[in-house]
Amino acid sequence: MPVAIPDSLYKNSYPTIEQITRNKLLDAGIRCIDRYGIKKTNIRLIAEESGIARQTVYNYFKNKNELLSQAFQREGEKLGQAAAVHIERFEGTENKFIEAFLFIYENFPKNPILAKVIEPGGDFFSTIGVPDYQYATYGKLVFGQMFEEHPYLKPDADSIAELWIRGIMSFLTMPGPTIKTRDELREFVRCRFLPGLGLKSQQS
Repeated sequence: MPVAIPDSLYKNSYPTIEQITRNKLLDAGIRCIDRYGIKKTNIRLIAEESGIARQTVYNYFKNKNELLSQAFQREGEKLGQAAAVHIERFEGTENKFIEAFLFIYENFPKNPILAKVIEPGGDFFSTIGVPDYQYATYGKLVFGQMFEEHPYLKPDADSIAELWIRGIMSFLTMPGPTIKTRDELREFVRCRFLPGLGLKSQQS
């Protein structure tokens, strides 16, 4: 007899029309802020860029800020998931944290909407903003599996994830004059940053 396949499997296999449309609008929003900047981007431009009627855009997002905030969230999650895959090749908790730090640090500025967060004189935070809870969420996307594998980390998972992300953001926005190479950054993270997370003395 053939094996019965739950309906839920079919529902999760392919994106819905709503999901496709939403992602199309998010992609258009990212292209618009890359081209025009945050302040000049508006729903009309996003609608024109996406080829979707302006009124339809409002069926998905109440305003520009909500659309761009969700675009930021989606791209942040994608980068976090990519970092989680990247660190699988490394051994040891300490090395995973260091290599994830470097991966995010190097790839964050390459994404058009994420780069707006660290743009000198930029207005992302004043216009769009990033909820505080998202910092921990992004960190746990990267280290979720590791937190599960190492129970000693789980009680402090939220604070570790948040401080780790905030540390990266600090380096991206205020790099300073003393750390100029990848190896210098790696050693700084190993010797100065990880101890502040309570990781230096832990075993992998």
